[in-house]
Amino acid sequence: MKRFRGQPTEWQVFIDCFDSAVHSNPKLVNIDKLSYLKSLVEGPAAAEIKVLPLTSENYNFARKIL
Repeated sequence: MKRFRGQPTEWQVFIDCFDSAVHSNPKLVNIDKLSYLKSLVEGPAAAEIKVLPLTSENYNFARKIL
């Protein structure tokens, strides 16, 4: 999966692929989803969510931030 580097023009392609592979996977819990999300985000976008602890509640918060 391609990484997201914070370019607004790349967001839709990234999030569509992420949603298909990770977000809609019923076998993954939110902590796992957040871990995947953090691992695929780089640059300024990563700085916005890197301080969030790996908790279930922070997964949806991280998505809103991005």
